[in-house]
Amino acid sequence: MGSCAAAISLEHTLKRMSESDDFLSHSDKLCILDGMDSVIERMMEIPTSKKVDAAAYERQVIDAVLIFHDLILSHLSDPDHDDIRIALSLSQQLEKVKDEITSFLTATDKICSSRRYSNFASSNYNTHNQQQNLLVGLDDQITALQQWIFDPNSHDLVKSERIYGPEFV
Repeated sequence: MGSCAAAISLEHTLKRMSESDDFLSHSDKLCILDGMDSVIERMMEIPTSKKVDAAAYERQVIDAVLIFHDLILSHLSDPDHDDIRIALSLSQQLEKVKDEITSFLTATDKICSSRRYSNFASSNYNTHNQQQNLLVGLDDQITALQQWIFDPNSHDLVKSERIYGPEFV
């Protein structure tokens, strides 16, 4: 899992920062590490069939964390850096990471609570966008058909018959 690797790398880098470093408070460090723990736990809870839907949200968190991580490394490696610029950049990126974690948790709540046929939401979205002009006015019918196909109770309405004949025996 990418989020696990990003969290471990960030944790090791945060440990390198001295306690006297004013750029990140202890509570900010704990907040971001707790947030990453939540992301990792949530990714482990998500059923395999829904991991693809959650992966894009996880990637956004990872990207934000990696930028934050790079800023910290820049701060640690350059003793002659502009303190105000680094502090502002770290603060802004910390907020971005927190926002991405919150968005991830909200989105994965929806993904996990969605009905069975919504596993195909991403493919439906792509197909819908590609054929948007071809299927004008059929949204309700397409949605109803998808619901019927993926509703476990609708299969009771379909009956199969065996065909007998010379080429089918």
